[in-house]
Amino acid sequence: MQLLGAQREHEGINVPIRALLEESKGEAYFSPEEVSALAAALDNSLNDLGLVDRNDPTVTILAKRIIELARQGERDPAQLRKYVVDLFQARSRL
Repeated sequence: MQLLGAQREHEGINVPIRALLEESKGEAYFSPEEVSALAAALDNSLNDLGLVDRNDPTVTILAKRIIELARQGERDPAQLRKYVVDLFQARSRL
């Protein structure tokens, strides 16, 4: 599976992960490669869920959850994507 987030980062598209990490000084926790992996996980999650408005509060919630999971040790973008997509879909059914 190609990670779209890494590609879009190079195209200059702003992803919320970076903004949230900058606000919380969280970039100190992650290497540049890990930040790119987090951005890819978020971007792929948003694509899977059909979320296109980066200003949607749901995007921020998902980004924060990805950061939280990464701080707990999960760095695999595919696993991060799967977790937040499953979480979002489970909450949508309530």
